[in-house]
Amino acid sequence: MDQIQKCPFCHKDALFSRELCPNCGYASKWEERGEPDLHLDANCKVPAYTEVLEEHMSQPQKRGRLLLALSCGMLVLPLLAWNAVNLCLCMSMDSIGRLHILSPLLLLCGTSWLSWKAWGGRTWARVSIGALAAIAGAAMSAYAARPPYGREKIASIAFLASAVFSIVALYSAYVILLSKDIMDFMHLQARHCKK
Repeated sequence: MDQIQKCPFCHKDALFSRELCPNCGYASKWEERGEPDLHLDANCKVPAYTEVLEEHMSQPQKRGRLLLALSCGMLVLPLLAWNAVNLCLCMSMDSIGRLHILSPLLLLCGTSWLSWKAWGGRTWARVSIGALAAIAGAAMSAYAARPPYGREKIASIAFLASAVFSIVALYSAYVILLSKDIMDFMHLQARHCKK
């Protein structure tokens, strides 16, 4: 908070990152500036320069924010990659391959929407995305557990991919459904959304 001082020219509080005042543009030295007031504005809000500096979250809520972002990201990013691969395959193939692009696209849209709602503090979205991640992880585990058929090179790649993504999905489901830090963060988000 030492960077916030009162400008000697415009007499307003300013966040000085260099010698220039962001309000009036005049240069002043450290010694010429006064102590900031840090008063609320007419709408009873903190000044814009202190919004970034003020932190209303506790440490568990910060951990919950990070865990929710990472867990949802680990679910959305593979679906995004799957859609990118399908799009490339669809552009290089005839119209026969275009039938298989709809289900990954719907999965991506649904998972992104549920992640957005969970980020907004909706408990039903957290439970839904956690349950869907658990189901997807169990399905991929079952796929990885069955013996490979067909060409061995493709079967080994499919086994490796399904094994890795089943672990990712099951871990994400575990974290989303059982982390108390995520629940604390979501309660905070729900309170902010209601205001």
